[in-house]
Amino acid sequence: MKYKTINLPLDGYHLNNVIHIGAGNGLYAQYYDHLNLKNAIWIEQSKEFYSNLYRNTIPFQIKNQYYFTRLSNIDNVHEQTFKSFWRNYSCNIDIEKYDLLTLDIRSESHKIIEGFDNFKNNFRVIVFLWPDSISEEYMQSIGYNLEYKSDHVLYARIS
Repeated sequence: MKYKTINLPLDGYHLNNVIHIGAGNGLYAQYYDHLNLKNAIWIEQSKEFYSNLYRNTIPFQIKNQYYFTRLSNIDNVHEQTFKSFWRNYSCNIDIEKYDLLTLDIRSESHKIIEGFDNFKNNFRVIVFLWPDSISEEYMQSIGYNLEYKSDHVLYARIS
């Protein structure tokens, strides 16, 4: 098993908990463990990934939660906003303690961010693993500055 790292200097942000959208096989779990994160919410649209996701995330000292849904900026029978998702699972998710949001999706990241509604303000850092999936102008319009850009992109909340 080859785990992945995020090519960004996240150590200095002293992050505690992550919501990772586009969880796939959970190949960033080791990196999150390196950051000493305490909790991870893994959101993936395809249940086909569950066994690998579980197997690849369980060896680390992170409390994991797994959810299978397609997030977007609208609610319908095929997809839902994060706000609706959270309403359905709020008894299991203390959204206030999550300070890192990672989006590992290739397109339409802005739709997922829009679906967070006011929850998007909770995160100190948002990472896009596919840098072309979001525009810097859009992120600035919602209160985040571009901090680092490499093969991944990191935005930090404007204080």
